[in-house]
Amino acid sequence: MANKRIKLSLKQAEKDCLVAKDSPIVLQQDGKKTSIVETYVSRFTEQNKKNISNAEDFRNFAIDAVTLLPKDEKDQKKYREALNKTTDKKTKLFMVVEAEPVGASWKEVFYDEVFDLTPNQWYYGEDKWFELQVSENANIYEIHLGKNKYEKIKSLPENKKIIYKIYNSGKLLKTHELEANKHNLLDFPKEGDNWGRYGSRDKGGDNWINEEAAAGFFGFLYTLKNKGIKEKVYYNDISANDKRNIGHKTHRTGHDIDIRYPGADNSPGGKLWTVSKKYYKTEEKFVEALEEILSISIDWGFMKKYNYAYKKDIKHTKGKAISVHQDHYHIGFKR
Repeated sequence: MANKRIKLSLKQAEKDCLVAKDSPIVLQQDGKKTSIVETYVSRFTEQNKKNISNAEDFRNFAIDAVTLLPKDEKDQKKYREALNKTTDKKTKLFMVVEAEPVGASWKEVFYDEVFDLTPNQWYYGEDKWFELQVSENANIYEIHLGKNKYEKIKSLPENKKIIYKIYNSGKLLKTHELEANKHNLLDFPKEGDNWGRYGSRDKGGDNWINEEAAAGFFGFLYTLKNKGIKEKVYYNDISANDKRNIGHKTHRTGHDIDIRYPGADNSPGGKLWTVSKKYYKTEEKFVEALEEILSISIDWGFMKKYNYAYKKDIKHTKGKAISVHQDHYHIGFKR
């Protein structure tokens, strides 16, 4: 087997991304641009026998190193942009191998201690691809619907970028990238699949949110959709970009959110309790729907003692009647 040569390429699987489907990607070998990697059995041993004590163990292997990135900066940018356009920042690849035949036989390719009878394709078939993804230089939260759970899986205290990954049944559903300002508040998305804004805007914006509260709010919003609650969520004030007072005793730290009652739209003017009551036909059905929504907020870190509504004894709120909330409810995140 020693010195027998192989050629291999990594090709785009399933659909166009970095390159057209089934085309080879451009990479680097020994610092040089290529789309076909050429190496030979025993190369690794010969190159490393002086500095790796067990290099001889790999004499019958073809081992080489490549950089999965084009050499040219313009091409690198193209690949990064293509990956960033995908839902989960990944693309799937497969490997094609050509081996120097032994006795004119092309079935002498040695994989994982077995002879492979289909030597020119490795990791073939659905769900057996290689995956290439962007290395994310950011803080990362994973938000798991159904489990009502979020977790910060990567922490870079000096980095202001924060990525929120929404999962449903283990599958990545959506990714949101936000960036903290100098007050450590994030500009929460003004629109989403099932949410939007209502009311007038304060200078500098009034949708600035605490980092962890954003994870809880994303979980809350996507869970509403996941549970089939079709009424769109329209939110107003969270906090100002600089934590100044924008007319509330709360809403200073990015933990508190005002939301219109379900069934009300985001057209100008106040949409009172009675609007939603009419939408649901009866107050009983309206309160039932509101309490289900509030219970979901509790699941995602918002707290009963910080939740308020117009009438008293609404479940999952502090329970007091508060006249200022006749046109919206208030959810407050743990602190």
